Amino acid sequence: MLAIKTKHLSLYLFLLLSLLLFTINIYQSQFFHWSAILDQDIMIIYNSLLISSGIEQEYRDHPGYTTFLIYGLLIKFFSLFNPDLLSNVNDLTKSLTPNKDLQTLFHFCRNINVIVNISLIFFLYKVLIKITLNQTSAILGCCILLVSSWYTESLFYLRNENLSIIFFLISFIFQIKFFEKRKFVFVVLSGIFFGIAMLTKIQIIFLFFFQLILIFIK
Repeated sequence: MLAIKTKHLSLYLFLLLSLLLFTINIYQSQFFHWSAILDQDIMIIYNSLLISSGIEQEYRDHPGYTTFLIYGLLIKFFSLFNPDLLSNVNDLTKSLTPNKDLQTLFHFCRNINVIVNISLIFFLYKVLIKITLNQTSAILGCCILLVSSWYTESLFYLRNENLSIIFFLISFIFQIKFFEKRKFVFVVLSGIFFGIAMLTKIQIIFLFFFQLILIFIK
């Protein structure tokens, strides 16, 4: 009975966190213009819109292929239900209100960013549970991430890093599952998700060190 209640407590905390982050994002984004952070925000929005339009991305310096693909597909899908959300870059160039349309895209992408950040906490919790088998330690680890300056800053800027870490964590989970069940399919899935993580942010390759450690330990 206590275990069930503890499990439900974790779920309630996660739902409360999700609601809190969405509330903060909605409130804070009211005071942000799409041009406020030209370094990443508009770059991700523009390249995602290119993918949504069936055009090859233009950003090559730190190519976030997966990020642009996911954002682009979501823009394309939700534009079917929201006519104010443009999914074609040609429609934007012909628009009489480009500032308003870009602001709509900005708010949409910021909402996706919150979901990405919430997912990061979720998968980190799953990994910590797998490693420590201790729910208290897992929750504490997630709380440390939550209060870190890097994480709180990522709530207000569009970035590739968090999405890349999510795919790395999924890869890590499949690697752990392989050592638990000794099924080759988990090795394949782990490799696929690590490859997706690299296509999101190539610097994630430095975290491969942790997967090597797990191999030597096991």
